[in-house]
Amino acid sequence: MKKLMIILLALLLCGTAFAHEHPAIPAHRTEPANGTIALADALTNAMQALPVRPEQYQTRAELVYMTDDSCRWIVTVFDLTTLTDGWCVEMDAFTGDVTMSCTTDDGFFRETYNAWAVHKGPHVLWSLEDKQLYDALYAVMPAYGLPMPGDLSAEDALKKALAVLAMDDAAGYDVGYGYLMGGEGYNGVWEICLVVDDQVNYRVNLDAVTGEVYYMEPDEGNG
Repeated sequence: MKKLMIILLALLLCGTAFAHEHPAIPAHRTEPANGTIALADALTNAMQALPVRPEQYQTRAELVYMTDDSCRWIVTVFDLTTLTDGWCVEMDAFTGDVTMSCTTDDGFFRETYNAWAVHKGPHVLWSLEDKQLYDALYAVMPAYGLPMPGDLSAEDALKKALAVLAMDDAAGYDVGYGYLMGGEGYNGVWEICLVVDDQVNYRVNLDAVTGEVYYMEPDEGNG
């Protein structure tokens, strides 16, 4: 019994250390509930927390549950003059207290990305839902989305990518799926990556409806 208690205590301490070292990240969107502050109040709080107020800006706000089961408003503000300067403010969804803020001068919130990578690994292997949520929260111009009715399935997109690469299967590779959103007059794009040791070896982008290949190359990038 004593040994069991020691093991349980060690596990608890490890979990606490991980939570302290690695901040919680958004898990999924949620709807306003009794007691959550209004969107307008969340935007006001976020603007008041900025070190500077840009003359022209775009705001985006999402109410999310975090991996630590807390509920937060996440507000991003982008300077429309530079298109690269941005600020992200997280706040308690019930009190409005700011829990985290970060900034970028290159259009990329490195602090939030690093936190997600700790929890989920390299971006290329994130789920479609995670890529879509991350872009919706933090990207100046969100690119990743979810497949639409009439699109190829992920399985069919992989088969077409393997055929282009003259491969029978993806044995020996982790497969990363991404879906780049289309728009009026053009289809979405499946992004299929074959990954070894978190590094992208092959990447094939193809039309999500027709399967036409738009881009293909061996890739020595960092995933």
